Amino acid sequence: MNTLEGPIVLIQKGWTLFKSNCKVIVPVAVFPSIIGIVGQLLILTKAPAFIILGILVYIASIVFSIAMIPALLNAIHRLQSEPGAVVTINSQYSLGFAMFGSMLLLNIIIVLISIGAYSLFIIPGIIISFYISFAIFAFVIDGKKSFGALVESYSLVKGRWSAVFGKIFTIGIVFVIFSLTLTALSYLLSFIFGMPLYEAIANGKAVTTTFGSIIGMVTRLISNGIFMPLALIAMYNIYISLKATRQDPSTIKTPNAWFALFFCLGILVPVISILGFTALFIRYGHRNVDQGAYATSSVMVQNISQFTSTSTQIK
Repeated sequence: MNTLEGPIVLIQKGWTLFKSNCKVIVPVAVFPSIIGIVGQLLILTKAPAFIILGILVYIASIVFSIAMIPALLNAIHRLQSEPGAVVTINSQYSLGFAMFGSMLLLNIIIVLISIGAYSLFIIPGIIISFYISFAIFAFVIDGKKSFGALVESYSLVKGRWSAVFGKIFTIGIVFVIFSLTLTALSYLLSFIFGMPLYEAIANGKAVTTTFGSIIGMVTRLISNGIFMPLALIAMYNIYISLKATRQDPSTIKTPNAWFALFFCLGILVPVISILGFTALFIRYGHRNVDQGAYATSSVMVQNISQFTSTSTQIK
């Protein structure tokens, strides 16, 4: 079994692919962000009709964000494996929406399994998260669906968990540094132009200024148009590297029972938590409400008594 490519090589390969095809990759990646920014601008007008329209547009951006992942990942795969492939934003989003239902279902399964794993404390959650980290790639690139995609991801990582963890962790650190640099540039621009990103209001909470909103929109476009595709390309290259150096799948015992257990826990834990908090509120919350109502009524009675006393003295 060959050695996996190192994180620096993966990032360099990702940058080469991105640089050569940025005119295709960037529009596919930022399209949902542009829709979201339009929604945000409509909401900022504070006109009731525009606020409602802005909320609807923002919801549409979330829908497009779900379709964007298979659209972008398929584009990356075609550009890497099919020399001269013609990729357009229309064709990619047509594909993305064709995969929308299965993509949404797979994301729900991944979230529930992650919740179930993390409910057994953080270590099992971290372990299972890396085992299933390539499920979306298995779905988009190799057509594996729902639990089949999870099993494929597990079989690729099995026996190489620490190597995969090291590569993803290193790549993650690189992109965290990029994000922090972008944030630092935002504050630098704020200092240069003398325009704050946030301002305090009466109750002490900080709200984003108009300048801050504009900077936020620009940084979101940069992050989603450059950093996110580069990270996805790096993960794609890890996936391809894992496939090229994989063990014989027939020799790997898949943890179907564990997946089923974590999935069930992912459903039960939130339900039990909600029922528990509801029971606690019913048991103890009404006391605080009653005490608050009693205190309010006492103040009202005192005020009425003072008013009556004052009126009597005037008479």
